[in-house]
Amino acid sequence: MKGGNWLAIGGLLIGAAFLPCSGPVQAQGYDAWLAWPDDYKRGFALAVVMEQLSTCLGEGCSLTRHRRQCLAGVTDKAVVELLERYIGRHPQARLRPVNVTLSQALSELCGPAP
Repeated sequence: MKGGNWLAIGGLLIGAAFLPCSGPVQAQGYDAWLAWPDDYKRGFALAVVMEQLSTCLGEGCSLTRHRRQCLAGVTDKAVVELLERYIGRHPQARLRPVNVTLSQALSELCGPAP
């Protein structure tokens, strides 16, 4: 499976597979992330995106709708690359849990809801 198909079809499966067992993993920083296998990185990144797209925040869930529009068609590989670029611009984020840093990178990418 590639690209958008991976996002559309695999999202629920990846989320179900990685989020329940990712508690200790989430607490690891970016340096630990670098040692993870590429498939795991992509799956984990996709699970964070799926969580962001399914979380309804605020009145009328405008943030969720905004994120869905912003991230439409995003691929797992693109999310991993986004994290790498974010770390390049914010080196202090290396010490934060990967899920937190990735959420911040997605927020920076999408900006605030209109």
